[in-house]
Order: sequence, then structure tokens, then C-alpha cells
Amino acid sequence: MRSLINKILFLIFLVFCNTSVNAALDSDTEVFKSGNWRVLRSTDSMTDKAVCTGVYKDRYGIQLSETALYIRVSGGIESIKLRFDSAEPQSLKPAREIEKKIRSIVIEGSDFAQLKNSSRLRVQIGTLVSGVVDEDIDLNGFNDALANINSGCPIVADKPVKANAKGCSDAAKEKMKLQKMKQSQIDAICN
Repeated sequence: MRSLINKILFLIFLVFCNTSVNAALDSDTEVFKSGNWRVLRSTDSMTDKAVCTGVYKDRYGIQLSETALYIRVSGGIESIKLRFDSAEPQSLKPAREIEKKIRSIVIEGSDFAQLKNSSRLRVQIGTLVSGVVDEDIDLNGFNDALANINSGCPIVADKPVKANAKGCSDAAKEKMKLQKMKQSQIDAICN
């Protein structure tokens, strides 16, 4: 239920914040970076809970949540084709009504699960105005960013939470425990 509410709130956010997304996320705190992915943290003003958003490189139009990857597309989305790594491309599928309304494709469910086992995602989007739009996303760091989001994007000593070549120090691990992170999450970040 919580993830459904978060998803709905995120979709509403995308609809009403067409051009202000960059400005809103620019003021968020970067708490994690791995490969091509950064995790930004803000606080919900009504619940005081952490809001975690993954961002691909510096492209705020490609955002990661706990359960979905959102790719912003202008020009009226009509169709979508996905290709994971070097596998055969999926069949062309029509855009869902929600994708048309929020002007973003939403990769979720089994496609989202497949992202976790891939190193590259290619997307071909047919649009009304811009013709065919291609995206080629390097998923290096994707799983680490997702693990950080799923752990509540903790702030540890005002530094991004990420492992170095030797793993996390005992002090860093202890701070993660204080943030109520599970041992499996700490291990995923530090190893």
C-alpha cells in the first residue's frame, strides 16, 4: 500500500512540475552516488518522512523510485519499445493513458525487475510531435542506488553512503545501524 501511495504521489508530482522538477531536485541533498546514478533526499513537509529519488547522471527527466523507473518524454508519447542488454527488443506496445498524461514512460513490474539484472537499457519512444526518441541508459550503479532508496536514503555524517574498495568503516556501519538500516542493506552498500 505504501509503495502504491508513493507511486501515485510521484506521478502527481511529475504532472504538476513539468519545468520545476530540476529546481526542486537541485535543492535536495545528494546522499549517495554509484556509477551513473545519484540518490537525492528531501523531506515530505506533511509527514516529515524521507523522500528518496534516484537520478541518472544529471538528467532529472530520468528518475528512479523504489518500484519504477520514469523517463520523461516531450512530444506526446504514443508507443514504447524496450531492449535490455543485447537481448531481442520487446514488441512495440502502446503507451498507457497515465504515461500520456504525465509525459513519462513508467518501467515497472517485470520490466523493472529485469533492470536489476541488466547493464544497459535501450528505449525507443514513438511520439506525436518529435517522431522517434531513443534513450540509451547505462545501468552502472543502478542496483546500488536502488538499494539506497529502499533503505530510506540515509544520511551518514552528511556524506553520501557508499562503499570504497575496502568496504565501509565500522563507524560508518554503526551510523547506518542508527538510521535503522537492516544488516542486509548495510552489507549490500558496503560490500
